[in-house]
Amino acid sequence: MMARPRGEDIPILKQIWKSAFGDPDSYIDFFFERRFSADRTLVMYEKEKPVSVLYLLPCSINLDGEQRLAGYIYAAATHPKKRKKGFMGKLLSYAKSFAEEAGLSALVLRPGEPSLYGYYERYGYRTFFQESTAKFTRKQLLNCAKAGGQCLSASTEMVAGFRAHYLDGWEGCIQWDEEAVQYALEENEFTGGKNIFVRCPQGVGYALVGEGSHVTVKEWMAERGVFAYLADAILKCSDAETFVMRSPVGILRQEIAKTTPGGMILPVSNPCIWRGKPPYLGLTLD
Repeated sequence: MMARPRGEDIPILKQIWKSAFGDPDSYIDFFFERRFSADRTLVMYEKEKPVSVLYLLPCSINLDGEQRLAGYIYAAATHPKKRKKGFMGKLLSYAKSFAEEAGLSALVLRPGEPSLYGYYERYGYRTFFQESTAKFTRKQLLNCAKAGGQCLSASTEMVAGFRAHYLDGWEGCIQWDEEAVQYALEENEFTGGKNIFVRCPQGVGYALVGEGSHVTVKEWMAERGVFAYLADAILKCSDAETFVMRSPVGILRQEIAKTTPGGMILPVSNPCIWRGKPPYLGLTLD
C-alpha cells in the first residue's frame, strides 16, 4: 500500500532516515520541524508499517520562457531490512502518478552517490542538470582573492532575490521559493556552515560555505567580476585547507572548473529539452 503518512508514522519515518543516511537525531528533527509536510510525503507500507519513504519538495522549472511547477525528490530511503524487494521502485512509480495528478511538469532529484544514477535511469530519469565544480587549496584561493568588498550575513531575501534574477530565463534551471532558500540557509548554519553575501563595485554575490578543514561551498553565484571579492570573504570566514566550490556552469573559466553531473529529471507533462547552457539544480541539501 502507498499513501501519505499518518501522525503515528513519524517516529518510524525518522528511524528509516537515520538507518539510511546516518544523520544525528538533531538533524532529522530539524527537517521534520521546518520542512516536513505530510501532504508532500509518499510512503510505502508493508503490513501497515512504513518501509520506504520519499519527500517531495516543491520547486519550479524554467521551460519555454515560463516557470512551471515541479517536485524535488529528497531523502528517498528504504529500511535496510526491506531493501531489494522493489519497494522504492513502486514508490517512484507512485510519485510519478502523484505528479501527474498534481499537474507538475517534472520530477527532479540528485542521487546520493554516482552509482545510483543507473538505478534511477531504470525508472525513466535521465541526467539533465550540470554544475561547475572548482577545487582550490587555500593558497590557490588566496591568489584569486581581492579585498575591499562589503561582506554581509546572507539573508533569505538577498539570496532568493539574486538567485531568481541570475537564473531567470535560463532554460531548464530549477527555481526555489523563499521558504526553500530559507531552509537551505538555516540547514547550512545548523551544520556549522556560514552564509555570506558580498557587495562590491562590480556587483553582488553569495556563498553557502560548509564547515571543516576540507570545505564544500554548497552553492555560490556572483555577477561578473565579483568572484575575487567573494573568495576573500570565504577565506575570512573559514580556516579550511581546501575548498570545493559548486555553482552553475559558466561563471568560472573551464580551465579552473570542470562540469559535473548535478542531478536527474523525469519529465511528467512537458518534454523538458534544454537549449544553450546546461541547466542547473542546486540547493539540493546533500
